[in-house]
Amino acid sequence: MGEPALTDGWHLDRYREGNETAILELFAAVFGNSRSLAHWTWQFKRNPYAGPFVTIARRNADGAVVGIYSVMPMKLRTRAVDGSTAGGMTP
Repeated sequence: MGEPALTDGWHLDRYREGNETAILELFAAVFGNSRSLAHWTWQFKRNPYAGPFVTIARRNADGAVVGIYSVMPMKLRTRAVDGSTAGGMTP
């Protein structure tokens, strides 16, 4: 018998409008403090450079959000050269 797949019991999904409440609830449960919807919207949804870039791990049994990975696009200037980058962020 082989090893179980790493995704047994959960799957990855992309952010969709309306996922914010579940994202913020998971953040509060994991980190013990809360973020406002206004802050999340500013940082991810209304980021002037792009986004939101949020990948969500959902439990297969009920679709509950059990993990999140997000990046925040930003401008980068180094040695007088402009570019773009994205930093891994906690939602």
